Amino acid sequence: MLTLWRPFNELDRIHRQFDNLFRGAGSDFEGASYTPAVEINEDEDKVIVRADLPGVKQEDVEVKVEGNVLYLSGKRESVKEEKSEGRYYSERCSGSFFRSFRLGPKVSPEGIQAKLKDGVLTVELPKKEEARPKQIPVTAI
Repeated sequence: MLTLWRPFNELDRIHRQFDNLFRGAGSDFEGASYTPAVEINEDEDKVIVRADLPGVKQEDVEVKVEGNVLYLSGKRESVKEEKSEGRYYSERCSGSFFRSFRLGPKVSPEGIQAKLKDGVLTVELPKKEEARPKQIPVTAI
């Protein structure tokens, strides 16, 4: 049986393993970057992108569209604690993040909305009028 080898999938897996290694036990790795988890959904009228950004302030998030690419970026400040006793392990990370997504031909760059609530960034990208489903009336003859 043949299996399709995708080298970039392997590189992505290795990159995640290195990220986890440097975020390990008790590290105070300043300036580390992280990749927020993202979910993308589509309905009849829009594409919805949600990114988990716990602990990120509104003023530290940037959402922009250039050409046909959506960019999400920002930073999460580290929390400094003076007491060092009692901490055995921490997976909390701080630093900057950056994600980009190529927009399909259905998406209109006009009217995009971004909201941050309870640590979740929601970006709504309206579809172009011609990409939306049309209801065709049926007439009796």
